[in-house]
Amino acid sequence: MIPLLFITGITLAIVSAVRSVLWLLSLASPALIDQAIAVLGGIGLTLGMYGLSARTALPDVSDIERKNLNATIVGLLLISIYASFDWAESGFQAVAITSNTSSTISDELQNLLSDTRSISENQLANADALTAIGHNSKSNRIADQASDTIETRRKLLDDLQRYQANNSRPNTGSSATLLGDSRFIIWVLLATLLDWTGMTAARLAAADTASERKRKEEENIDPLLEQISAEIKAGHHGEQPAVVHVAKHHKQPDDRIRLIFQQLMQRGELVRPGIRYQRVAS
Repeated sequence: MIPLLFITGITLAIVSAVRSVLWLLSLASPALIDQAIAVLGGIGLTLGMYGLSARTALPDVSDIERKNLNATIVGLLLISIYASFDWAESGFQAVAITSNTSSTISDELQNLLSDTRSISENQLANADALTAIGHNSKSNRIADQASDTIETRRKLLDDLQRYQANNSRPNTGSSATLLGDSRFIIWVLLATLLDWTGMTAARLAAADTASERKRKEEENIDPLLEQISAEIKAGHHGEQPAVVHVAKHHKQPDDRIRLIFQQLMQRGELVRPGIRYQRVAS
């Protein structure tokens, strides 16, 4: 389960980071240093948001620290949501503008085709009229002009067909167009769902990892540790328990008892202000 949570969190973090980087790049100048700062800023935003979210799930975090972390996470999340909305909306607007421009160009090409057809028809009619009254030279010149016009029309027709073929892809923002103004809500919900799911996976992975580590530590606890701990708390070994004395009492090697004393110091049951250990009053 933990690997799956890690994979989910990392995958969504990458998606979030790429989105933030693209948004910042769209705002940065073409200068290399500004582009680099934008990339680092987007990655840092995501790492901070997901890292702090995982930190809140650890058991050693105090309530005050957890509140401060949550407040920071909310701020980073709002920035990330705005980045997603601005990036997605900019893309939608670009597609809409491209679609409108494509429609205008297509209409203009069709108008040019219509005009060249009318011109060529008039030129051919004039050429026939001139031929009928014996002005063959003028008729030939007009016929040549008509041929040029027809060739121009043929090229325009090829351009129109090629342009329509290249721009026949569906509008990527068509679904948002159908939703109208509600696309703002769609962008925000998608961004929130993406980041919230990723941060939740990171939090659960961190919590499960901490629980698994604690379980393994408990499994590896020396059974003699708890017995000596109870004896020291009860004062059986005096106020300054000695390694040699406890080792002799339990018939154990000094090194094992010394390791247990170090573990008791980590638990706050013993201190060592000088050479000797000292019991901490409970």
